Amino acid sequence: MKMHKAFTMVELIFVIVIIGILASIAMPRLVATRDDAINAQVKANVDTCVIDYIASYTARGVADNSTVACQSKDAQGNDFDITRDDDNVTVSAKLVDNSDYNQTRRYRGTRVKVDE
Repeated sequence: MKMHKAFTMVELIFVIVIIGILASIAMPRLVATRDDAINAQVKANVDTCVIDYIASYTARGVADNSTVACQSKDAQGNDFDITRDDDNVTVSAKLVDNSDYNQTRRYRGTRVKVDE
């Protein structure tokens, strides 16, 4: 009778355990990377929304918040909060960890100054 060479059950279980340990180490890093990407997208959309809002006001004298960036959702799935007073426009959004991200720009006529 011919003997077949094969892995034993112990060897297979040992490999599965090692793969499980490696996966448990890698998963939190992948989740954190995904959250960082979502936060970066929300911040970029908020910044673009503020710029679009002021650019439309400067060009036409009417503020327009219907641009794609201003219609985006924050990380919690809510619309951006756009507030405007006489000299400032502020766009606010929530990030993945539920913290606020705000951008405020001051504009007077055609002169726009970025608050830093």
